[in-house]
Amino acid sequence: MAVWDAVAAEVELSAACLFEHEAAGTMLKGGAKHLDDALGNALSSLHTSGRFPAKAGQSLLLDRPPPGIAGRALLVLGLGDPAAWTPVVSASAVALTLQCAIARKAANAAFAPSLLDAGVDGGHGGAALLPAAAAAIEAAHEAASMGLAEPLVLQRFIFDAGPAHLENALHRFRNALATLRPPGTRS
Repeated sequence: MAVWDAVAAEVELSAACLFEHEAAGTMLKGGAKHLDDALGNALSSLHTSGRFPAKAGQSLLLDRPPPGIAGRALLVLGLGDPAAWTPVVSASAVALTLQCAIARKAANAAFAPSLLDAGVDGGHGGAALLPAAAAAIEAAHEAASMGLAEPLVLQRFIFDAGPAHLENALHRFRNALATLRPPGTRS
C-alpha cells in the first residue's frame, strides 16, 4: 500500500476507478477529481459526452498521460452504479489492471480503488481484491510455465490509499492477506 493516488503513483501503469456518478449524486471527488484536474478535465469531458460513462467493466487506457501524471500509462476502469457496487466489481477491476500490466510488461503497477472518495463503503473489499490479484498473477505464472506466455516481469503491485484512510486500509488488507491460500491451493 502507498499513500498516493493515480496522479502521484510512480509506476509504469497506474489504474484509477470511476463510478457512473458519485454516491451523493455528484461527479468526481477526492482522487478522481485530482486525476481529472491533472488530465485537464478530460475524464469529466469523456464522461459527460457519454464516451466513457464508467459502466462496470469498461476500461480506457491512456498511454500518453500529461507530465502531471507520475505513471507512464493510466488505466481508467468503470465501476458502474455505486448503489449496485459489490466487492466482485472491484475484484474484476484489479484482475483487469493486472492483466493489462502483465501484457504491457510493466515491472510495477498501482491500483486506486476510489471507493471511499466516491462515498461507497468498500471496507470489506480487501477480502476480494487480494485474492483477485493473487489469482491473476498465479494464472499468468502458470501460462508462462506452460510456454504459452512470456515470463512475468511484474515485481510490485501497489494498492493506493489516501492518508486519511491508510491505517484502516492497512488493517483490512492485513486481515485479507492472512486468509489467502498459498498458490495452487485454491478451490
